[in-house]
Amino acid sequence: MNVMGEILAGLLPSIGIGYLFYKIMRLLLEGDRQERAAYAQWQAEHDAERAGRAATTTGTHIRSGADSAPTAGISTRAPQSGVDNGGAIPRD
Repeated sequence: MNVMGEILAGLLPSIGIGYLFYKIMRLLLEGDRQERAAYAQWQAEHDAERAGRAATTTGTHIRSGADSAPTAGISTRAPQSGVDNGGAIPRD
């Protein structure tokens, strides 16, 4: 029995660390899953709000998905001089 006690005493720290690792990883993965679900819900609400706002302001077709994302730095105005300047600010 003395040998069995020594074996268990040698394995106990490894088993304890393994159990702690399992619990921590499980909590991390569960938190990540909940965060992704909350983000997806927020994104759906945000997209619905943006689509509703677009429908009330334009009264036209509502785009969804990546097409409805705002584009930074690209002008949506028509060129005033009749020459396409690539969205650059005109020098007046």
